Amino acid sequence: MNKPIDPTTHAALDYGLAVLEVLGPELLGLGVRASAVSSILGTIYGATTAVTDTPLGLTPAISFPLHGKMEIPFVAATLGLPWLTGACKGVKAKLFFVGCAGMALANFLMTDFNTSDGRASLGVADVSNVADEALEPLMRT
Repeated sequence: MNKPIDPTTHAALDYGLAVLEVLGPELLGLGVRASAVSSILGTIYGATTAVTDTPLGLTPAISFPLHGKMEIPFVAATLGLPWLTGACKGVKAKLFFVGCAGMALANFLMTDFNTSDGRASLGVADVSNVADEALEPLMRT
């Protein structure tokens, strides 16, 4: 099966979902418990993406294939944790959490985690190298 999502696109979608999970419950008026649970899930999801070896990752602490293996328990937590904590009160909250889990699951199923598209131009180390090169003429004077 041809999986159309590459590591860069996967990371961008992960970051988008993380932001949605952090801000969504408050914007939808889902309540304190839903906001807390969703913020925890979104923060963990965003942080995991930030330390994954992708062009959009901040540091390559975990490999992209390992990130893929971590997606399965995350989807399960996104579905189960809101119900276990009572954060799914009301139809809107249920739809929100099921929607977030569905987006994470779709991203997981359509991503090729065996690709070798590692860090490219947006990593922290790359930015510092560019800064060093730009400042080099100033340091010679």
